[in-house]
Amino acid sequence: IAHLVQTYKSPHTTFANDNKGNSIVLSGVPNLEKNNVLITVSYPELSDIVTTQMECLHDPTSWNYLLYLQTTNAGKLITHLIPGTGEKLLNFKIALLKAALSKKALLLDMPDEDLMPTVELINHITLRETLHTLELTGPCKELDIAIKLFGINPIFNGKNHERPLLEKLNNTGTLFIKNIQFLDMTSQEYLAEFIRYGLFRHLNSDQKSSSNVRIICSTNKNIQHNVQEGLFSPALHHFLKANTLIVPSLISLPTEELYNLVDGFAEQALQAPTFKNLLSLTEKDKQKLAYKRPASLQELKTKVHQILVQKSKDNKIYQETTFDPAYEVTDPELTEAARLGKYALKDRKIMVMLWHKFKNQNKIATFLGVNRSSVNRRCKEYNLQ
Repeated sequence: IAHLVQTYKSPHTTFANDNKGNSIVLSGVPNLEKNNVLITVSYPELSDIVTTQMECLHDPTSWNYLLYLQTTNAGKLITHLIPGTGEKLLNFKIALLKAALSKKALLLDMPDEDLMPTVELINHITLRETLHTLELTGPCKELDIAIKLFGINPIFNGKNHERPLLEKLNNTGTLFIKNIQFLDMTSQEYLAEFIRYGLFRHLNSDQKSSSNVRIICSTNKNIQHNVQEGLFSPALHHFLKANTLIVPSLISLPTEELYNLVDGFAEQALQAPTFKNLLSLTEKDKQKLAYKRPASLQELKTKVHQILVQKSKDNKIYQETTFDPAYEVTDPELTEAARLGKYALKDRKIMVMLWHKFKNQNKIATFLGVNRSSVNRRCKEYNLQ
């Protein structure tokens, strides 16, 4: 800041973070004789946040979402997932926030590695208890998936009557269908009907049931082309294209935004400020990342962590460096548990969540970095069997 003010003889302001991660505003101005620079430090007002980023908005009427990103828990979770600024990243974060707060069916178009972190985040923001993932690896030729989703007339199913997913997840769940292009045409038509009316039909039946399951789909194919080829339902395409979320490509992301994103991930990885200056990424480190850009946010995040670990080893401070134990965790609920470590055992609510997620004491013990016997005692105490 001092360098910019001295060079251009004009005020300069930027955002930064204090050692607790809170946003602060650093403002530099030249003194009257213009021989020195006066820098003031303050916590930002809402007007500071809006003013500095308004010019990046594609839609100026979305200025209120800038405030939501800074002041709400949902906005902070999104910023943690994508700790970068700039025109492309900011508008994507606003689109993600809008999608998360909406109840409409959503189509995700992004690298596979970024899918689950995004879906888990949306599920958490919408306060859903259950996330069910249906991963399709090839074209569905039978009606098994349709029966699993919508159920079937009991006449055809006999005594093997199983509740359909749209009924099981009603009021509590999110259904994520990965590779929606592989869904059979019958299921696509039924799903389009459900998205439109909030009612679903059982196969071979006129019976209809209501459900408020949040539907999230993903694809890496051109669905419009599939529609033209008669391989995808025009009705389902109509509803999904109206609410599609496309992550900005890191390949074409402006270099300044990429560097900013890299700095954000590096700051997340280092839990304590002790060695931040020593381990900070150099211009050369960033240039290497920019030269061979990762395809996904998660891959970039991993590469940043690898660079920091290597730097700590080169400087012989790896054992003393405190890396965030939740850095590689994407699920917002698991992130809190990972940071608590052994102290999570004392929190009944967190232990119940871990049991529902893992259903295995060994996995819980490994995740928290504690002995299985400690987990076993808490499971008995909380009646988690």
